[in-house]
Amino acid sequence: MLQCCVAEDPRRAEAAARAVVLRFLRHPSAVLLFAEHATVAELEEMQRGLAAGDTEGAAQAVPQSVVDAFVIYGDPATCRRQLADYRCAGIDLPVVFPMPVAGSWDGVPEATIAAFASASSEPGELVAPGGGGGERRAEVG
Repeated sequence: MLQCCVAEDPRRAEAAARAVVLRFLRHPSAVLLFAEHATVAELEEMQRGLAAGDTEGAAQAVPQSVVDAFVIYGDPATCRRQLADYRCAGIDLPVVFPMPVAGSWDGVPEATIAAFASASSEPGELVAPGGGGGERRAEVG
């Protein structure tokens, strides 16, 4: 599942992507998950920030390589290119999980579907997990 933060303002999308990484960091196996993209010292710095309640500082401590490796983010065109990279790497059916950029889930699944609709090369159906546990569907093609 590919976490995705789409926004016209790339800085807002990146900030949201860093927050997504922090959710992963809370998992007990985070050290193993991030080992390829972050040093132990970088992980400890992020974890210290979270433990102190400084989520903004922890987010700023997330190495760019981690953000880039774990979240699709940016404006719609950038996100489509990142999704295409996954497809070129052999992912036949990437599942995009929309994440809110502005704090609210309102319209996030629909906006994400719209951002990726032109990335589909074949007619079909795009399905995005909804914030409340349901699914949002859109016909494409």
